Amino acid sequence: MFVYSDAQTETMSILVIIFGVFAAVALLVALFGLTQPRLVKLVVTHSISASSETLYPYISNLENFVKWSPWSKKDPQMKQRFEGIAGTVGSAYYWSGNRKVGKGSMTILSQQEPHFTQIALNFGPRGGAEVSFELTPQGNKMKVDWTFENDLGANPLSRAFGPLMKKMIVTDFQNGLNQLETLCVQS
Repeated sequence: MFVYSDAQTETMSILVIIFGVFAAVALLVALFGLTQPRLVKLVVTHSISASSETLYPYISNLENFVKWSPWSKKDPQMKQRFEGIAGTVGSAYYWSGNRKVGKGSMTILSQQEPHFTQIALNFGPRGGAEVSFELTPQGNKMKVDWTFENDLGANPLSRAFGPLMKKMIVTDFQNGLNQLETLCVQS
């Protein structure tokens, strides 16, 4: 027979309450996740006063992409490596940096010169996604659509973080497209 002191009983009660609160929060997050879509698709658009001939090398060549990538500024010391023939299908870019940029790779999947590039993203254990760039004439400007597509899977906890991920991605894409515009105007 075990006899608990008042201090032990109080400690156990606190632990039960903490566990109950944690379980309730996890359940709420999971329920919220069930209401979120499995597939995330975002399109960020920016019009730039440049021709497709000026813009295309920056969206089709990963060695040029890093010149305006929003993540290059987040970690100027990140390690970068390129493989394959620059600007062609199959060429790849690998990076490893601080917690803001993480570690991963990009590989060009398809291209339609001078207006489209599709890229596979690999974030290692954090999963993968696809991005694409599409250039469309818009008067004397070029409309740049930067699209992000990701399957968050069936796990409701992963899907619960979709809205937060969307906000971060949109902000980064807008910053990147602004940097691309600055780069093209200076060219």
